[in-house]
Amino acid sequence: MENNKIATLLIVGAIAIMVMPVMGIAPPGNTVTSNVTVGNVAPDVCGKWEEPDDDVADGIQVTPNQCPDTKTVTIYACVCDGNGNDDISNVSAEVKYANETTKTTVALSINSSVDCGECSCIYSDIECVGYSGTFDMGCCDPAGIYTVNVTVTDASGKTDSMENTFEYLSLIAMTASDVNFGSVAPGGSGTANSTIIVYGNNPIKFVDVGSGGYDNPDPDDGIVWSDMTSGGNSIPDDQISTTWNPATCVAGCFGTAYIPFTLSVPEGTPNGVYTGTITFTPSHC
Repeated sequence: MENNKIATLLIVGAIAIMVMPVMGIAPPGNTVTSNVTVGNVAPDVCGKWEEPDDDVADGIQVTPNQCPDTKTVTIYACVCDGNGNDDISNVSAEVKYANETTKTTVALSINSSVDCGECSCIYSDIECVGYSGTFDMGCCDPAGIYTVNVTVTDASGKTDSMENTFEYLSLIAMTASDVNFGSVAPGGSGTANSTIIVYGNNPIKFVDVGSGGYDNPDPDDGIVWSDMTSGGNSIPDDQISTTWNPATCVAGCFGTAYIPFTLSVPEGTPNGVYTGTITFTPSHC
């Protein structure tokens, strides 16, 4: 009996020795995974403008070139993206006439020479980057206020836009041909036209300031002329007249008109080649 008790105690003791190391030693270290989903935020148009600005005193104003030449306008935009500027996938602009119809759409390309120094991104740690693109204003495009809307799109399709306007100015431009009365005998008269061609985008007229007829005399009239002279001889300017109606408008953009003049040569006028000038001063119609 005693031997059996001893054997039992040894077995119990062995069990105690085996359990204690497992409870007293820490398990080996483990590596866990961390994760986060970064959301997509919309891009931002920091600023935009157009050049040339031909009259900086009053907004952006663009002066047309004479027909047939066009005027190139450059759109500048500064944009940024809170997910990094590499997330920007497209920058474009829509140009509209004063009546809100679309004139053209323009794709803007990244341009490191654009000065974005005065632009601020809504994401404070992101710098604005410059984009630019060009379009042409035709000599026949009407004067008025044009709208330019720039839209930036990121890779996930989120957008931001900015809109501004510029004024396309009226241009008065024309040519007039010489008036050749040909050969007129003393006591006779001759009629000839001056051909007017308008090269601006605005219709024109020739104002009779005093409403008493052109060259009555009035140096501010839209049509005035001088005496015709040959050496020391002259034909007075009151011997020239025109039936042109001062209310007449000549259309812009290659509008054409024929302004008639009649010359009466007084009897006793010495023979010779007589020359003078006719001055046309157009006004907005």
